[in-house]
Amino acid sequence: MTSMQLALSSALKHSQLKKSPQTKLIWLWLKDHPDKTSREISTALNIPNGSISSLLHTLVLRGMVTSTKSFDVRMHKSLMRFRTAANMPEYTWLPLPKKSPESKPSEKEATTSTAVASQTLVVEKPQDTVSTILSTLTLREAQVLYAELSKIFSK
Repeated sequence: MTSMQLALSSALKHSQLKKSPQTKLIWLWLKDHPDKTSREISTALNIPNGSISSLLHTLVLRGMVTSTKSFDVRMHKSLMRFRTAANMPEYTWLPLPKKSPESKPSEKEATTSTAVASQTLVVEKPQDTVSTILSTLTLREAQVLYAELSKIFSK
């Protein structure tokens, strides 16, 4: 390290500045960059993807971040995209929602309600136009797409 770097790191250690928690860093970054995947957030903030996924889960549970599922046509898979909650103009650490003090559901009811809840996930339609998608395909991908469409429409 150079003498300047040593002086700066020493000054930071001795100052009473607290390091922002990673959840705050993620939230602040998402506020400026909505609809990003955990991988994109991980790359931008230089935090391991496993940590980002866990922290995003915590933020979603607390209602500080929302997630939507979208389908990436080029990658042929579903992706979770995250953004800050619309009702939060500033970072505020929210408590976990309290479970209702009513009676606990039976195991069968819990399984049924979980299955229903997982089916109500909002799926965001891709916003790409057909010409945008087609312009990003390689020649081989276009040939495969043509062959698949020919099978479907020749019936």
